[in-house]
Amino acid sequence: MHMMALTLKTGLLPEFVRSLDAAYLTAIDVRLRRLFGRGLAEFAEAEPEGLYAALERAVGRHNAEVFFIMFSKWLERRAEQEN
Repeated sequence: MHMMALTLKTGLLPEFVRSLDAAYLTAIDVRLRRLFGRGLAEFAEAEPEGLYAALERAVGRHNAEVFFIMFSKWLERRAEQEN
């Protein structure tokens, strides 16, 4: 299983979302709420597998990719701290 799929399945995405800078979180949250009626935290909890597509539509492909690159780096740091 791909690492990203595994982390989505184990619920680490909501933890990552809670760790985001307030200004960054708000910028994404506003756009998601405008389009889908729910924010980033709600997507992370209820529909993590649909988050990339929602982000791509709300903030563009580049920014959706940046979000998941940040998530990947966060996972790497977390794994290093656990070892």
